[in-house]
Amino acid sequence: MLLYLVNLADNESDKKFIEELYIKYIPWLRYKAYTMVKDSDISNDLAHDCMVKIINHIETVKNLPDNKVRSYLTVCIVNTTINYLNKASKESTLKNLNLSDSFNLPDTCSVIEEVEQKYTYQMMYVAYKKLPLRDQSIIEMKITLELSDEHMSEILNVTKDSVRVLLSRSMKKLKEEMKKMEALS
Repeated sequence: MLLYLVNLADNESDKKFIEELYIKYIPWLRYKAYTMVKDSDISNDLAHDCMVKIINHIETVKNLPDNKVRSYLTVCIVNTTINYLNKASKESTLKNLNLSDSFNLPDTCSVIEEVEQKYTYQMMYVAYKKLPLRDQSIIEMKITLELSDEHMSEILNVTKDSVRVLLSRSMKKLKEEMKKMEALS
């Protein structure tokens, strides 16, 4: 896979950078994906998918300070894994709703609860996407990446207290956006 990734680069310096990036971070990418999917083959595929995405943004990654590269890669692998899980969940839901087997239909109450829960998640996701990019990043770092306030303060270059305030404001904006959406529906 490394040979394939290196050949995607345009010049020798990019090839060398990709090779170093791969050797240094592919174990981390596999680990992070594995913590989410609990399958080593899938986590390996997701790590390589992430590396291909990184190659498409090689100049951005090359210009990052060393201490920010891991955070950038972490966001990439988490997003790649979430996209995979969302796609797998949709496919699974469609398979479960196969009405040809009418004897194995799930309990109506559980189906309604499941639909309501999925609707809430979808609504939350739409509201999240309406937030400014900074608020999205803050929520993603805290909830998805489970970063500590201290680590977030280093990334955002603010104090730990400021991180708490920013997170509180971001969550408040998310709740307000969801209330607006509920009012419209």
